[in-house]
Parts: sequence; C-alpha cells; structure tokens
Amino acid sequence: MLSDAYAAVLTLYKRDNLDSQLKSLLNQTMRPARIVIVTNENHVNPRVGHDTVAALRHHAIPVDQAAFPTWNTKFHGRFAVALLLETDRVLLLDDDTLPCNRWVENCHRLVSSDDCIVTANGRTLRGNTDDGPSYGDGRFVEEDVEVDFGGHSWFMSTKRLCDMWSFSPVTFSNGEDIHLSAASQIVSGTKTVVPVQPSSDTTLWGDSNNSLGLDQHATWRTGDHIMMRRSVIEEWKRRGWKPLEERGG
Repeated sequence: MLSDAYAAVLTLYKRDNLDSQLKSLLNQTMRPARIVIVTNENHVNPRVGHDTVAALRHHAIPVDQAAFPTWNTKFHGRFAVALLLETDRVLLLDDDTLPCNRWVENCHRLVSSDDCIVTANGRTLRGNTDDGPSYGDGRFVEEDVEVDFGGHSWFMSTKRLCDMWSFSPVTFSNGEDIHLSAASQIVSGTKTVVPVQPSSDTTLWGDSNNSLGLDQHATWRTGDHIMMRRSVIEEWKRRGWKPLEERGG
C-alpha cells in the first residue's frame, strides 16, 4: 500500500515566487515530507523570509537544492530530478503556481482511488491543437474530469515518472506536460484528471493567483509556441497516444 508521504519539487529560474510557494506548501493540510528546488542558471537571488525558514525547521521539512548554475534544464529537468525521490508520491509546481491549502488533500483523494495524474489546469485536444475544452486555470470545476494533459501543478505516484522517461522528449524546449500524460497513457493506461475545484470552496483549488503566469517570462508569449506544441502533439500521436476525442471521450 502506498504511504501518504510525498515530496514537492519547485523550479527557480527568473521568477522570485519561492517564499510564497514555500508558504503555500507549509499551509497544506497534507505537508510534504521533503522539498526540492531545481535551480536553472543564476538569474535571481530568492528572498525567503525568516518566518518561512523557521516554519520549515519546526515541521522538520528538509529543503534541498538541485542547482544547475550554468545550465538551463528547461521544462523537463524537474521531472528528471523528481525521478530520484524516494517518496511514493510527488508534487511538481510551476514557478507561478500557489496551491490553496487543501489542494494536495484533493489530489491525494484521486491518486488513492485511481492512481491517476492529477493536474490543476487541464487541456483537451481538438485535432493537433490543445484548443478543446479546458478546465481549471482560475475557473471553478464542479466535478472530477478527465483531460488529455495538464499543467501548473501535477500530483502523482512517483512511478509515473518511469512511464514518462520510457520515451525521449520530442523537444526539450516545450511539451513536458504533454510528454508526461501521453507517455503514461501509452505505458500504463494512466488517466490525467482535473479534480473538483468548486466555486463554493476555493481551499480545494490548485492555484490561488493565476495572474502570476501573465508576466514577461511566460512561455506562451514566444512566437513559435503554438507551432511547436502542434508538432509535439503530432509526434506523440505517432508514438501511440490516444487523446479523448479519438476514444470517444
């Protein structure tokens, strides 16, 4: 039987949201057993408050750093680091994501019952684009819903990362979210699910401030973002990925 223990993986690049993210983890009804910060290059000197450091010590939560001072491991690096963790479950957060205090509890419920990948911002495909219905991303979700892939936050059994790394990335410049869900579906039939995030209870939401992803560092602002993701989707379909629309979902 899987334990409730999980490790959290954060990324540090050009945004300085680390103190807020650490506080959001400390405020969870289910706190992590360990926190790992994947630092890509040296762009910011993160400001972490004394109160945050004291709280981490009080709860005996070790914080480790996987530092790549001259190397940007981009989007996939954190998923490689997470593969080395010894907890049965893992939470990965984008650097612009602040989960509400019952988010992990909400995720844990689904992983315990279905061993799925739980995500805060779910996307579905329409053809070779991700222009199908989306769920979350600052909007309430009134029931658990299966999606093709997700972003912002992922909670899963650590073994799902073995599914992911059964395949090499199509590109290291984009598509880690698609890679995770597509590979896990191909290898183990694993679903990706957005949990209920009701309008009546925001404590269950995966993000308390989705405006953080609208700054100048947002990847979707790059000119080739849409075309690159289309090519990633096409390649994963060639590898055997079956999106919902192809399964009658």
